[in-house]
Amino acid sequence: MAPVSTGFTAAAISKINFQVYQRAGKKCLRCGSIIERTVINQRGTHFCPTCQPCGK
Repeated sequence: MAPVSTGFTAAAISKINFQVYQRAGKKCLRCGSIIERTVINQRGTHFCPTCQPCGK
């Protein structure tokens, strides 16, 4: 199977990944809401409840 390109550079991906990762309790860099952390299937995940609302 051929590799798939996202079109993002490694530097861009790193910047995207760390907008919320390990920032629980701190302000979201985009909107200022507090970053939350939850565990899904025994794996921690961080998210902004305003920028990344839960699907319905």
